[in-house]
Amino acid sequence: MLSFRKVFTHAALSLLLASPMLAVAEEKPAPPPVQAVAAAPVLDGVALQGIVAETMNSSGYTYLLL
Repeated sequence: MLSFRKVFTHAALSLLLASPMLAVAEEKPAPPPVQAVAAAPVLDGVALQGIVAETMNSSGYTYLLL
């Protein structure tokens, strides 16, 4: 059976070991913001023409390589 002293010692050591890691983690600078990439043009209603070279089914969508 665990005694109060063992539980208290374990908790105290855990806090002592974790606190320096938290201090180091707080000192890291934030990463630079990511620049937005231009969106691909929307081709609703435009007929495409070509030879299907490859298809891939993923998450309910089918991707074509023309």
